[in-house]
Amino acid sequence: DSIGQGVSTVANSATLFSDRRLHKDIIPLGAHLGRNWYEYAYIWNPPERHIGVMADENPDIAIEGPNGFKMIDYSKVQ
Repeated sequence: DSIGQGVSTVANSATLFSDRRLHKDIIPLGAHLGRNWYEYAYIWNPPERHIGVMADENPDIAIEGPNGFKMIDYSKVQ
């Protein structure tokens, strides 16, 4: 499925900014692996789309970056 393909692409990155404050044009894609997945653009690069989970919904795999924004450790998504 499309979520599964996005998950495998995201899993190749150890961590990604997943703080909702850094996203725009958020589109819910559905649940996969027990988590809600979204398509979104980062506020600094609106044309490029990404797939991932939101840190505020996944505190068990979220880490705080040095700048105070949350990131997801995608190696822990199972």
